[in-house]
Amino acid sequence: ETFQIVPTQGAVDVATTTWEEPCALDATQTCRQYALIWANFGFPSSEGNANIMFYSSERYNAITGTGGGFYDVQSLPADGASAVTPFTISGALYLAVAAHGSDALVTAYMATDNLPWSLYGGTASTAPLRYGSKIYRWDSPEGRFVEAQSLESVPSVSNSGAVVAGLVGATGVQYFAHDGEHYLFLAQALCTRNTAAFARKCLAQQRQPRSAILQWNRITSQFGELLATTDMANVRLRGIAIPDLAHLIHNSAALRIASGMRASFTQLPTISLLFVSSATRGAAVYDWDFEEVVGLDGPVSLGVDQVTRTSYTASRDSAALVTLQERVNKDAVGHALSALTYLSTRSDRPIRMSRTTTSEHEGVEGLAGASRVSLISVDNCRGGGACAAVAVLSGPNRDELLCGASPILPKWSFPLTSAGSSALPCQQVSFTVVETASTNPNLFTTSPYLAVDGSLSFVPAPGQYGQARFSATLQDDGLRSTWVHYVANFGYKREPKGVVIKGEEAGEDMSEAQVFVVTVLPVNDPPTFDAVPIMLVQNGNAANTFIFARNLTAGANNEASQTLAITWKWFWLYFPEQTCDAEQMYRPSSLFTSDSVTDEEGSGLCQDLCDADPTCVFAIYSSRDLFPCKQARECRKGEKAFATIYETPRSRFFKEPTLMSGVDAETGKQVGIVTFDIKPSAKGVFQMSTFISDSGGLSTATGSRSTSDPVIVDIVVQSRNQPPTFTIPDNTTLTASSGDHDFPGFITDAGAGVGECLCSEGDSCVDEYAPECHNLSYALDEVQTLTGRWPSSTALFTRFDVDTESGNISLTLAQYWSGTFRVGIRATDTGNDITGGPEIGGVNSSVVFFTLVVKTVNEGP
Repeated sequence: ETFQIVPTQGAVDVATTTWEEPCALDATQTCRQYALIWANFGFPSSEGNANIMFYSSERYNAITGTGGGFYDVQSLPADGASAVTPFTISGALYLAVAAHGSDALVTAYMATDNLPWSLYGGTASTAPLRYGSKIYRWDSPEGRFVEAQSLESVPSVSNSGAVVAGLVGATGVQYFAHDGEHYLFLAQALCTRNTAAFARKCLAQQRQPRSAILQWNRITSQFGELLATTDMANVRLRGIAIPDLAHLIHNSAALRIASGMRASFTQLPTISLLFVSSATRGAAVYDWDFEEVVGLDGPVSLGVDQVTRTSYTASRDSAALVTLQERVNKDAVGHALSALTYLSTRSDRPIRMSRTTTSEHEGVEGLAGASRVSLISVDNCRGGGACAAVAVLSGPNRDELLCGASPILPKWSFPLTSAGSSALPCQQVSFTVVETASTNPNLFTTSPYLAVDGSLSFVPAPGQYGQARFSATLQDDGLRSTWVHYVANFGYKREPKGVVIKGEEAGEDMSEAQVFVVTVLPVNDPPTFDAVPIMLVQNGNAANTFIFARNLTAGANNEASQTLAITWKWFWLYFPEQTCDAEQMYRPSSLFTSDSVTDEEGSGLCQDLCDADPTCVFAIYSSRDLFPCKQARECRKGEKAFATIYETPRSRFFKEPTLMSGVDAETGKQVGIVTFDIKPSAKGVFQMSTFISDSGGLSTATGSRSTSDPVIVDIVVQSRNQPPTFTIPDNTTLTASSGDHDFPGFITDAGAGVGECLCSEGDSCVDEYAPECHNLSYALDEVQTLTGRWPSSTALFTRFDVDTESGNISLTLAQYWSGTFRVGIRATDTGNDITGGPEIGGVNSSVVFFTLVVKTVNEGP
């Protein structure tokens, strides 16, 4: 429903924000502001604006008729305001406003054939168009937004490549953050405004501007073109964030994309995506990821080609060769960039340059030991003739030190960086492991191998055991005195194809073979099976033999020859203490516990639970043949009392479950079979904790297990309504035409049925499966004539009333009836909806007969 009507001037965007600041009336207190911000594009008669409104609970609302509404606070000038977005940087609240300019300006140049670009952006002779695209910062003492930065001078570039010095056609603005950096997306579109004829002409001349993406520079506290590096990249490179120095020159480059309506940034677990939309190009999704210069950790030598103005830097720590070239480059809006342009990185191993790209590393070797870079002439290049190539001289490992993860520096050397330091020479080593004998060719999923640190790794195959013998040797790279490798590069038209030139080898680089043996001992895995629940209906005539376990296995595949045996036991469940605050009997939980215990053991258990507490009482009882043991402290009004219940299902069965192995007649597979004989009163869920054992043996030392984990098997007995029971006298004698008679307590021993409770019994009866009790009603059912001239008919009585609570019967004999009659009284309970009706065999009524003798008397004429 409508909350408030806000007058606008062609509103095209709206945003909300909230913040806390010192209260105006009491600066020691903090108040929260709620702001509503409109972007009003305007009408031909007005230029539009960005309108800021605040919420006040005390402001009268004409729509709701109560307090609470938004009111005008500030209007920011913006001709053709198209979008607004509030955001926070370093605790300061900012508001970015995008102003497109009204359509009147476009209409003024409709008659121009070429739609010159200068009319929409400005040149030396035409001033840039000023519409009001700006960034404002909230000034709490002033209570208003103040201008922090104008975006009108952000350069624009059209799809044809023409560049102007001002912001053209701002249609949207979106703030987003990534890796601690702040960005602003300025959507730009010009051709989609005004008429279709204008749009066709504008698009045909490629005058549609591209959208700008700006980045926050915390040194200047303004948005500008994208910075050359971020804090996160600088931490990876130098270990610290970019210093906050006013004189620091932070290189930047403009980024423009051809999408001009709206943008949204999303950070997924492994990828950052920028979604942008355009009226003429549809929607696009950009992977927010940029390639970085890599491979310059620990540079040791630099080679320069003066002809191609290209430098080659060898870095030992990165094991890489980085190629840079002096070039004249411009960014998206024509700004001149740094004269040194990054071309490529060649490395011994892949180095991550971005989320999806790595350095060129295939076929490149020897850079880990690089000591000098030089340019040489090589004959027989691809295509014939000589060509220039880069030669990397790798210093020999003249020392026998073992190389580690980082360069080995002298103990007295503590440089801040390894660049330019003199690391001690070392040698790389590697192990070779060869299998020489095995008793099981399938013993391993992953064969044993030795890491440089001497650690042995392997993965045994599941279910396999045996013994394997291996020979291990260790080799280093200390043979070569010098070697040179020619590396291809992007600076030359023809690449060398000569082979690696290596120096003479001397010494020994291979150790003597050492032998080791891996023994995989056999382990008996525990057998397994899948439990099959057993479903029954209370007091049914279903078979008492069921399959309770399928998919029996002895464990691993190599244990199929083992024999299986099935065992089980009831398991105990503990019932937490219950509390009662009123005078009432304790009703046990609907759950139950179990174990094969005798009545004497149960009595001892209950007595132990009382723990000699004189306020604790216990009883061995059978309420509807359900619970053999109950221990409870008496509940007294106004006092907390406790009860703990333990019970066993022995009373639920005539014959407790017997488990054995058998064969399924349908599948022919081994299964677990259970037989039992359950009482008619039993209902609910009974649980067996079952185990299966095999003949594979048990060993703590090897971890062998011959018994499975316990698996719970449910015996689910669905309740169904049992017929009610009651007792009446067998015979009664009356005199004919004797009128009204009362029989107090005629009906006795009323019950809801086997295992069911009457509401009149109260807490003396407990049906834990169906806690709702049953109510009984009685009615005359039929009258059968045994002797006499009268037909079988309930007309024997003109009145037959039964009081349900007392069991009293009041009746009136019909005039002149005499003879011997069989009278049936029907009892009906309300249990069908509680424990299950006729759809599952439930019965809610029963009839009991008594014999009524009506003596003949001589009656007056």
